[in-house]
Amino acid sequence: MTGPWAEVASCNGNTNYNACLSAALSHSLDPLVACAPVVGSAANPVFNAVRSEYGTAQVNAYSITTRTHDWFKDLNCAFRGIDKPVPVITNLGISPSFPGTKAIALYNFFPEYILLSAKTTALPNGCHDRNAALNTTQSHEYMHFIIDQLLELELNPAVTQLEHPFHEGMSDLCAALLWDTPAIGAGIDSPQCAGSGVSGFRSHIDDPNINTRFDAIFPDPTNFPSWCSSPPHCKGLAISGAFWDLRKTIGDAATERLFGDFMFLTHGRMDGRIIVEVLTADDLDGNICMESAGEHQLAILDAFGLHGWTDPCPLPTEDTVDVQWTGPGGVPCRQGDAACPSNGDYVVILRAA
Repeated sequence: MTGPWAEVASCNGNTNYNACLSAALSHSLDPLVACAPVVGSAANPVFNAVRSEYGTAQVNAYSITTRTHDWFKDLNCAFRGIDKPVPVITNLGISPSFPGTKAIALYNFFPEYILLSAKTTALPNGCHDRNAALNTTQSHEYMHFIIDQLLELELNPAVTQLEHPFHEGMSDLCAALLWDTPAIGAGIDSPQCAGSGVSGFRSHIDDPNINTRFDAIFPDPTNFPSWCSSPPHCKGLAISGAFWDLRKTIGDAATERLFGDFMFLTHGRMDGRIIVEVLTADDLDGNICMESAGEHQLAILDAFGLHGWTDPCPLPTEDTVDVQWTGPGGVPCRQGDAACPSNGDYVVILRAA
């Protein structure tokens, strides 16, 4: 199933990762289409005519990848770096020798492809991970592709501790904004997993029970929640959570516009420059520290402040104001005294605090 923005293939449960990957990238896997067109006549191809896990996963992969592409293009139609099909390989089998193993959803930088696993083998209590071809997981992985094309970070080992959390945080945010939910991968666990310590999602950018402050989790992250799969995913919550809290104040549309503008000027690393770049994306007059700097300046400072980002604008120095009255002949006097007429002149003397 190939379109302008996605080339979808299916491993059909094959657990041989390398064999499936090679076949998918060489376009040797059978397409999922029930259609026998007659040359010279109109045809209506029917995808996934008989509903099945593998078929649904491929249709989801195609439609969600396309929708995520179009959503981001609406934020900046001039950007053409993502205007090419990305391989999306679905239904990779998870070895039955590891029942209950977590579903796989990943983006590979070189060669470029998205990989999504099939339903995992159930544990004795029936708990298993569902097929990874879910809306938020796919949008998360496709955002990795967008960041790769936009910034070409390639996770440089010298700065990967700053780049990788940025990748994960912004990919979570993309999925959250597009699908209007802070829970990424929600529903990936089967109902039997309830009470087994499994979270039911893969990331949550609005979890009130964890510390997502930038100044607390960098450089020494602690107290990560059980659902967090790796330190970079947890560290990324400092930026995705800040944007999500901002959304609560300024609304979905304004946050999406700010997110889009920010992505086209950010350096893509989780450090103190992030808050400057967000304010710059909102800036109206070329000075992010002016009170009239941006439409959402105060909301940005409040939301990002909740997550430990420091206000980059120094507070103005307060001045002490003395009012000195003068009587006849310019002699200083105190207002209200008989020698200090009510119509006397006054001067204001500023003394730096």
